[in-house]
Amino acid sequence: QNSVVAAWWDYGYWILVLGNRATLADPSTVNTTQIQYLAIALMSNSTVAQKIFHFYHADYVLVYQPVGQAQGGLEYPTLDGDLGKSTAMLTIAASTNFEKFNQVFGLNLSKSLYSNQSYYITQLPNGLVIPSGKYATNALLYNLIFGPNQALQSSMSQFASFYGASFGTYQVPSGFNLVFESSDQAVLVYQISYTS
Repeated sequence: QNSVVAAWWDYGYWILVLGNRATLADPSTVNTTQIQYLAIALMSNSTVAQKIFHFYHADYVLVYQPVGQAQGGLEYPTLDGDLGKSTAMLTIAASTNFEKFNQVFGLNLSKSLYSNQSYYITQLPNGLVIPSGKYATNALLYNLIFGPNQALQSSMSQFASFYGASFGTYQVPSGFNLVFESSDQAVLVYQISYTS
């Protein structure tokens, strides 16, 4: 009942009204620092994400990623979900005051981790966007989207291979337990387990 859900701000009203739960951000959130930290959590590894989510007392994290189907039955993530929004997340994360952030969380992160979007995402010649690059397989968001869906991972690998791109292996990190999956697999909710 008193749970707090971390999700990208677009879904805040859904969570608040339909789920009757508190959320870290919604379309009326004016605290840009909180949205920046949320972007860092989603685009960083699970260790960084857990520190941020713990700071905000988040109990769950929700990701939203609709899936389409191409000819031949291959699945692909549509651009209206979190994968398509991850470029905005990276831009917002890169705008963070990292001196303040690092003091709050005891970390040593910098703008350079988030400012080069090619470290995270690649657009294929057919217009499909895939997580690919130096930091893609570390990003919590991509692991939560692709980790539980082996069919989607297989399709993405085939698309990437066809166009000469790479698509890594994604898995749900420890400390994040899938507790809800919508029938179309677009909405995934993970309970966060904090380690002492």
